[in-house]
Amino acid sequence: MNHFRTRDSARLRGLLLAASLWLASGCHGMHPRHGDHAVIPPGAVPAPAGTYRDQWQAEQAARADEDFFVFYLYEWQGDSDQLSPFGQRHVERLIHRTCGPLYPLRVQPSGDAERDQARVAALQRAVTEYDPSWADYPIQIGHPTAEPMYGFEAPRVLRGYTGATTGGAGAAGGTGAAAGGMGRGGMF
Repeated sequence: MNHFRTRDSARLRGLLLAASLWLASGCHGMHPRHGDHAVIPPGAVPAPAGTYRDQWQAEQAARADEDFFVFYLYEWQGDSDQLSPFGQRHVERLIHRTCGPLYPLRVQPSGDAERDQARVAALQRAVTEYDPSWADYPIQIGHPTAEPMYGFEAPRVLRGYTGATTGGAGAAGGTGAAAGGMGRGGMF
């Protein structure tokens, strides 16, 4: 009998020790708080919803604006320094641009330094022909800062913007709306 009492008292002491360690280790939520404003330091208010999303969208828009000033390889006729019809329309649109920030013109490098310099000179002549005030406009050779998007990525990006799935019922009525099917939005 004595053996059982010793074992029970040892268990009881172990249980009391565990409970006291548990209480001392961090069970501090038992006391009443003195108002939420007292525990939040001044200036620790979180940013409004959408702040970081809006900043990222503004960054993407700025890169798109900057990309408008890049003349890509397809805007030249083959390996020459002559602008293709795409390049000529690009120069026209660039000169008539009335809003947004201006960035230095950039010629995408072709891998041939002489050809790239000839393209810079041809671009300088082309913009000066349209508007003489652009005669001293800076032109650089370099890769665009906007990241490319290839055709096979377009459906995935579209799904990300619209929240659509790859088929089935459409998000706004019809079948497959916004994901390649037939459908119409709203309640018409």
